[in-house]
Amino acid sequence: MAHKINNELKKTCVRCHRTLPLSRFNKNNYSKDGHSSYCAECNREYQREYAARRRAETEIEITNKIALRNLTDEQLYEELERRGYRGRLYKVDALGTAFNPDAVEAPESVEMK
Repeated sequence: MAHKINNELKKTCVRCHRTLPLSRFNKNNYSKDGHSSYCAECNREYQREYAARRRAETEIEITNKIALRNLTDEQLYEELERRGYRGRLYKVDALGTAFNPDAVEAPESVEMK
């Protein structure tokens, strides 16, 4: 919450704990005093960290998707079973159209439940 120091409205940032003029805080209509709880500098830093974290998560997801393409049928069955998949598998062409539903059968050593 904002408070007056030397006739100037000031607020303490909850991230860096500095007391700064209210003008150094972004507007936030959901806050009681109408300003963000982070100062503008901390908010900018937080947004950069968040964006970097999201980019890293997306890269991991993409890497995992690409890795599935390189698996043999047996490895793919094992991975799908590990993830809890229990349905029927179909081979799909490059356009995403399923064909010959019996083309992919579970290997003898791996039994789908």
